[in-house]
Amino acid sequence: MGKTLIIGATGKQAGATARSLLKGGHEVHALVRNPESEPAKALEAQGAVLFKGNTDDIDSIKAAIAGTSAVFWVSMPSFTDMEEEVRGTNNIVSAAQQSGSVKHLVYSTVGLMANIKQTQLWDANPFAKVYWENKFAGEAAVRSSGLPYYTILRPMEFMSNFILPLASFQFPDMATTGVWNSAYPPEFRNVYIDTEDIGRAAAAAVLDPEAWNGREVELGADRISVREVVELVSAAAGKDLKLHSYGKEEALKVAEQNPVLLGQAVRQEYYAEKFPELYDAPLEDFGLKFKTLKEFLDENKELVVETYKNVQ
Repeated sequence: MGKTLIIGATGKQAGATARSLLKGGHEVHALVRNPESEPAKALEAQGAVLFKGNTDDIDSIKAAIAGTSAVFWVSMPSFTDMEEEVRGTNNIVSAAQQSGSVKHLVYSTVGLMANIKQTQLWDANPFAKVYWENKFAGEAAVRSSGLPYYTILRPMEFMSNFILPLASFQFPDMATTGVWNSAYPPEFRNVYIDTEDIGRAAAAAVLDPEAWNGREVELGADRISVREVVELVSAAAGKDLKLHSYGKEEALKVAEQNPVLLGQAVRQEYYAEKFPELYDAPLEDFGLKFKTLKEFLDENKELVVETYKNVQ
């Protein structure tokens, strides 16, 4: 097995992928913004070779990609430069094409991509429209790269959204007041996955390019109602958390200024209205035994308690 370049290797998905490969004894190049950061140093201690740079710096990508046979990266939106995501992906693909060694691109985008344009809400505001269009452009660049192998992973909602630091953005009300103000009705069953399991799936793809070639797969581990989610987080946090579900019209109005709530409304439309046959479709773990949300919360109990400590 050749070397693998992990771009943005201190991030959650990329870091998990790097750790999974390193744990298996595989060589990893890690492109990071700050090689002196704690997460970067931790990867270096596990055997990763660090390279300083970012996806806007194609020279740093070329330096890091030299001698590697596979590249993994995540589609990351920018809130200040809406062209950065696609520009970065194009730089990565270009560097891979010029490398002479890279044969496999493994790219992580987001769940629902296959049919999202059939929903009414996918482009409900300018940010949402650009968000999805950037994902489509990135996937198209990977498919058309001309390299021997490509894999596209589409993870569903992160379990880590319920703990710091992500909870302060994803669920700010629940983390402060104890109330999750949601576009989901209580019995809507959303799909969650741990980023560590995304990393294990990405590593599996890297290590078996033939089996994963051309695959565009959604990654989900646990389908569970939001009512049950609140119960599980409450139990782990030792708090009495509540769910407040907006009505559909109220949710859409609030979602105009809230991208997280808009994402919830899109998922509900996608499963409940457009593709009900997918709502109960079995979740595949590719033999990797993905963890449940309860298992994740139990494993991260200290962080759960810390996240909701100010709830009265």
